[in-house]
Amino acid sequence: MAHLHALGVLIILTRDEEVFLTQHKASGQWSVPSGRLDGDENVLGAAIREAHAKAGVHLTAEELEFVGVIHRRHGPDRANMAFVFHAPSLPDLQGEPLNADPERCSAIGWFPMEDPPEGSSPNTVRGLELLDSGETLSVADWE
Repeated sequence: MAHLHALGVLIILTRDEEVFLTQHKASGQWSVPSGRLDGDENVLGAAIREAHAKAGVHLTAEELEFVGVIHRRHGPDRANMAFVFHAPSLPDLQGEPLNADPERCSAIGWFPMEDPPEGSSPNTVRGLELLDSGETLSVADWE
């Protein structure tokens, strides 16, 4: 069976041992800033755009550290590949992370990286695991 593969990005913004998360209104899930690639943009451009669109921060390609890729199945005919990036939060240079998407996001917060809140999205949990472990690939839900 053919699978539709969406391409996306996750941006893990950190300060000290905490990660910045947003809570989606529709699902209630907590997530790092993330989204799909638009048109013909590359993954770095998508990460920079999504960090600004979701968290209001202004990142540069040089501030993004590549963490890895998550390849995850979402049912019998859908899957996604998410490129995971890490950037330390530098408010003096990038702006303070905030709720830049209040139509879709009901809350924001800083949480311990090793203990994300209950209800965190599977990709957020996997992205944090990749960052912590140093591994660069997570393949999930393909049983």
